[in-house]
Amino acid sequence: LRIDIATDISKSFDNISKFLDLTHKCIRAKENEGKAWSNVDETDLNTSNYLYRNRFKLEIEFYNKHKENTNANYPTRMELRFLRISSKDFKLHINNAIALWESMPANLELVEKQMIGILTEKLLQEKSCNPKLSLSTFVYKYSKYIYTQNILKALYSETDLKRSFRYWLQDYRKNYCIEFYTKTDLTNFSKNIIKSLKDYSKS
Repeated sequence: LRIDIATDISKSFDNISKFLDLTHKCIRAKENEGKAWSNVDETDLNTSNYLYRNRFKLEIEFYNKHKENTNANYPTRMELRFLRISSKDFKLHINNAIALWESMPANLELVEKQMIGILTEKLLQEKSCNPKLSLSTFVYKYSKYIYTQNILKALYSETDLKRSFRYWLQDYRKNYCIEFYTKTDLTNFSKNIIKSLKDYSKS
């Protein structure tokens, strides 16, 4: 038995790719495969889809619908797939998915900690090869993985820059764009997904 549920998102995949990547990591944060993104580099950010599968045979995928069909009404799609399930209790599976989404925002701190470790190691490695490497250059290169201001603050603390982080960030933003997300952003997104799932279970 298999159940598929699709939800369309009005924002283009490219515009929300960084946020979807963070969401994907928060969903996976406590799973055994949760460190699958530890090979971070400037080229490996997925540009077409994010796929998650857990031990309960639940699969969640975000993907660029326009890459598949340029005439699609919505540019981004999320699909939940309940694979090879033995129980025909539809609401049981929906409730398992809802529980996963409810717990997702609380994993942000764990993801921040993991990304700080990964990016700090990257920063130290690259500075050892290029002592003149500026923080601005590094941040621009890896900005798609700097999901929160806390991650950037931690990287800043690894430098010998004397000015305040706030003023450094203001100057950085005069030349480059960087977007941060918060637990509130994740919570609001999660609530919308949960509402869709609940509405679907009533249909």
